[in-house]
Amino acid sequence: MGKQLLPYLLGRVLMGLVASLVGPGNAIAETVPLWIDTDAACGSSELADADDCWALALALRSSTVVVRGISATTGAVKAGQAVILAREVAERFGYDGKVYQGAVRKNYRPTDASRALAVALEKERLTIVALGPLTNVAAVLLTRPKLTPQIERVIVVFGTPPDLAQNDNLYDYRNYNAAADTKAIAALMRAKVELVMVPLDAARSVFLTHAELDRVAETGKSAAWLAKLSRGWLRIWRDRIGEVGAFPAASAAVAYMTDPDVLSCRETKGQFIWKHSFFREKSLIKVGDDVEPGRPIVYCGAIEGGFRDRLLDVIAGRGGS
Repeated sequence: MGKQLLPYLLGRVLMGLVASLVGPGNAIAETVPLWIDTDAACGSSELADADDCWALALALRSSTVVVRGISATTGAVKAGQAVILAREVAERFGYDGKVYQGAVRKNYRPTDASRALAVALEKERLTIVALGPLTNVAAVLLTRPKLTPQIERVIVVFGTPPDLAQNDNLYDYRNYNAAADTKAIAALMRAKVELVMVPLDAARSVFLTHAELDRVAETGKSAAWLAKLSRGWLRIWRDRIGEVGAFPAASAAVAYMTDPDVLSCRETKGQFIWKHSFFREKSLIKVGDDVEPGRPIVYCGAIEGGFRDRLLDVIAGRGGS
């Protein structure tokens, strides 16, 4: 895997140099063009998952990336609702572009979302940050395969730690984005694009509590609005999952591009296993150096604890990455 590792290391070094040279007031427009695909749910109910909304805000307020487009996919909520919620987050955090709706059900026919993503890829290479199920991404891979080389990388939010010895309190949540559309994951695993996997576990060291929400809420209207919609998200993590706070894994995925030095990543292998019968469907994503047959992936298993303060500062509008 040495030949595959060299381009990855060079890319990370270059991003680190850019991050060190760009500071508040010295933003380089279009440094890293991103497309964000999300199943944003904040505000859909009292206990809605706010993870994607924090990640969207982080990307939109970071100075080392530029968001070329946002699309909504069906996941935590239907795409029709996700597009409304994502649009409100985007507008509150300074995005004046359109948010495109993807398929309401799992199908890969062209939609507003996949067509818009295809048009953007025709113009330039993009990194796709896929915060939810990958239906929209798969629609492009399957219907416009000639655009695959235009995809710089796809960053996803799922994965099981290779060293996990037994099932734990995150077992039912880790691979939701993969299990929600297994055919889309199969298409991605076959595609010749760099795949970066950021699991829920990566954000364990930067969990958010009500103390962090209180801190953000005092900094401005948009941040206060997001903090208010995140209270129920924290309760889910505390009462249902059994953790002290919520893991902002989607923000960790965005940080792969905005703050490249804070994640601990390594090149390894991943394999998608899909078993289907009339009665049930079971999917599994195996990660590890000894996975055979496996495709190359970049697995980011942890993020520095200091990123929590960076995240809060950017959400508060006190400085981009």
